[in-house]
Amino acid sequence: MTEAIPIRHVDGEESEKEAGRELIALMEEPNPLVPRTLDDNLIIHARTPHLEAFNAFRELRADLSRKANNKNYVCVITSLFPKGGATHVALNLASAIALDRSKTALIVDCNLYRPALHNLLGVDAEPGLTDFLNDPDGISISDIIKPAAIPRVRVIPAGGPVARETECLSTMNMRLLIHMLQQRYPDRYIIIDAPDMRAAADTHVLENYADLVCLVVPYGQATSSKIVDNVKTFSQEKFAGVIFNRLPTFKGR
Repeated sequence: MTEAIPIRHVDGEESEKEAGRELIALMEEPNPLVPRTLDDNLIIHARTPHLEAFNAFRELRADLSRKANNKNYVCVITSLFPKGGATHVALNLASAIALDRSKTALIVDCNLYRPALHNLLGVDAEPGLTDFLNDPDGISISDIIKPAAIPRVRVIPAGGPVARETECLSTMNMRLLIHMLQQRYPDRYIIIDAPDMRAAADTHVLENYADLVCLVVPYGQATSSKIVDNVKTFSQEKFAGVIFNRLPTFKGR
């Protein structure tokens, strides 16, 4: 199922925001994930038993909101190593944002060679990001935005496989897509699940489209100097902070 976008003509910025909130409130999840499935996948929700993780992601949500001057933003989530937890953080940040019934979050799977979101959320991998970028005239944005089975969370899966020499992420189509996604709703937050820093070139291309960047570091698996060296590669105006994953008190993924 794709996302249907009602059209409503309104006047003024406040009217547009109010209309956007009304549309968000009408969002339905055709096959919502049950709490047990969310718990098994370590995804926070309003009744989660993982209170420490629940509060940590709510705090992250608040911190990022302050850094973005309480406006909607595009945030890149990357990790220091493969399977370092970026997807887990991106998904839970989106879930934390969407706990507010007036807001919606959209996760874009830009980890084109290790896509994982479609499996975690049980959505079709295609059509997705790469399909739209390769054929924006034949595939619409609504075709690739899919319910994530979490209230007010949507996902764009990575799409069909691409050759490693294909520079999908640096195209004008990608830049226009991010802009249009952010403008679609005034209270929509875009979370980009980016490749890990071994593919730093792709990650830094995605940084160009973002307002904020977060680096996920597996707890106890990196030296301070390695973390600092990677942090220095990002724009300090956009860099929002380091998130340590797999803390001893909470085993994330």
